[in-house]
Amino acid sequence: MRFKIGLAQLRLSPDPKKNLAAAGEAAKTAGVSGVSLLVFPEMFLQGLDMEALAGTAEPPEGPLVRAMGDLAVKEGINLVFGFAERGAGGKMYNSAAVVERSTGKAHVYRKVHLFGKEGLYVEPGGDYPVFDLDVGRVGVLICFDSEFPEVARTLALKGAQILICPTANMVPFEPYQEVYMRARAMENHVHTAVCNTVGASGEYKFFGRSGVRDPLGRTILDLGYEECVGFAWVDLAANEASRDGLDYLAKRRPETYGALVEKNPGR
Repeated sequence: MRFKIGLAQLRLSPDPKKNLAAAGEAAKTAGVSGVSLLVFPEMFLQGLDMEALAGTAEPPEGPLVRAMGDLAVKEGINLVFGFAERGAGGKMYNSAAVVERSTGKAHVYRKVHLFGKEGLYVEPGGDYPVFDLDVGRVGVLICFDSEFPEVARTLALKGAQILICPTANMVPFEPYQEVYMRARAMENHVHTAVCNTVGASGEYKFFGRSGVRDPLGRTILDLGYEECVGFAWVDLAANEASRDGLDYLAKRRPETYGALVEKNPGR
């Protein structure tokens, strides 16, 4: 399968209406360019003010997510974007929606690994689903999740062909983003795509550098440091080809990995 992926490296507004308008412009541009899958940053719909989430979080069937579903159908593009989710009992999550362009239906992944004080505002997720889109099998990890190799490996073992990472990654962690997304691609024989934001929020400055890596770790798209929308071709046939001689998934020895499921081994 060969398709064109787009990354919308956009600034986030605390006003969801402005973010929806920006999404509409990005999707229109992507549609004209023949993009099949368009990715937005972490917490894209409502912005990054965690203390405001009580007033802006919504369930997957809420009006903001529905509007993105309508956009996916209108422009004929599968969408992945971050949003603040209100779940059962009023619990809130840092989530990503994966929206099918044929129906506008939204599937949801909830961020598992919470960074810094994030756990004061949202609950962690507890599963790593893989989503079947018309372009292939997609796994999602959000920002800090990418720094735990177990997440990407789990998604690859479940059959994910491309790992999508909406993020809001800040200075000084640019080298981390570059290394982890390359490594996750190479060690799992998958493509990886990270979509970061730019600008500033409170004490944080976001550096962008959204990009796509192939299964050999090669950069096939790098959007630099400014607000923009970019595109690249992804050929999933390269996933299988990358396993020749270095089939990490086949050569695993899970019977020796017991420490991975211990809470604090060696401490």
